[in-house]
Amino acid sequence: MHWQSDLLRRLSAKYKTDILCNGDECTCFIEPVSTLEINEHTPKDEIKNFAFNKGTAAGFLSYDYGMFLHGMKSSKKSNFPFGVLKKYSSEITFSNNDITGDTDLLKNLPQVPQHRHISRNNKITSSADMSEYTAGCRRTLEEIKNGNTYQLNYTMSHSFKDPAFEPVNEFFRLSGDSPAAFTAYFDAGQHKILSSSPERFIKVKDGQILSQPIKGTLYTLTDEPEETAKLTENPKECAELAMIIDMIRNDISINSVFGSVQVSGFKSVFRVNSLLQMYGNVTGTLKKGSDVIDLLLDAFPGGSITGCPKKRSMEIIDTLEPFSRGLYCGSMIKISSEKDMDSSICIRTGIFDTSEKTFTFYSGSGIVSDSDPQSEYKETMNKAEKFMEVFE
Repeated sequence: MHWQSDLLRRLSAKYKTDILCNGDECTCFIEPVSTLEINEHTPKDEIKNFAFNKGTAAGFLSYDYGMFLHGMKSSKKSNFPFGVLKKYSSEITFSNNDITGDTDLLKNLPQVPQHRHISRNNKITSSADMSEYTAGCRRTLEEIKNGNTYQLNYTMSHSFKDPAFEPVNEFFRLSGDSPAAFTAYFDAGQHKILSSSPERFIKVKDGQILSQPIKGTLYTLTDEPEETAKLTENPKECAELAMIIDMIRNDISINSVFGSVQVSGFKSVFRVNSLLQMYGNVTGTLKKGSDVIDLLLDAFPGGSITGCPKKRSMEIIDTLEPFSRGLYCGSMIKISSEKDMDSSICIRTGIFDTSEKTFTFYSGSGIVSDSDPQSEYKETMNKAEKFMEVFE
């Protein structure tokens, strides 16, 4: 998003915009004309009719909606919506120094808006300290020992209050200081979404499916081969990735041509700030009679941020975490047609609540049988490091 950042900021200064970027391209969605707010009474056909009719749909599904899809309800109160999709009057896409779409809107833009206030020196409070988080890890290890889960994603929240917070400007500051493959700014009314996620959930292009789940983390400041080997040869980290890859294979297979689901690039490694992380590619072909909404909802939420088995792990998560996840671990989504979609996993994602004047972000780690609680706490805080650096 680097070279087009100024143009995106100038567009956002003149128009109501939402921004979704996927590493290859950034799309600025301009002036929403219709909105679908998804709740427990919204039928799948209504989502499909909205998404597939007249132009691209952009928006999100929350983790809490994923709980609903699996027959659960969070025990915590939340005013965050299950999901929102919007349609727009115009869109402009920036990719590889190329600009397509309604480019006439780039004329007569204002200058790059200046920050009236930069959100720094905030007092950030977390939902758990080290002793509380490690106690939660030990509870999770007991659940694993009892056979209730094999891998579970356990997280904490971090928040601060800033009445002068400028969501759009802070999105560009965050994405500049902490670039990621999947960035997004989305206006959900009371809630403004700022996402800087490294993880793709599901992409479908002309019916060809790609999911790229991330599991396995190493804190290091170098990219030396021996550092990468510490990650790719670590039995615990590899076991996490293998379990989640297998879950994603099963989730995708529901709506894929029989025999088309394959795994490649197992234990691929990339860097996110001070972390090396592993992922794999799970591919398939969308089967006749299924569309991207069928695929998305049957696989939602992503296995990398729930655990294995998915439903039981989500039930345990709800007893462990003292907050509703809301959007965190849900997905930002761009839907172009019945056979074209891209979506991210909403990790490294924050929400500014304009009513409470509070910004909240999250971090977590995957717990397996040989996890060390103190190491998991360090990993969880390392994943929050960049947000902490930007706002603390």
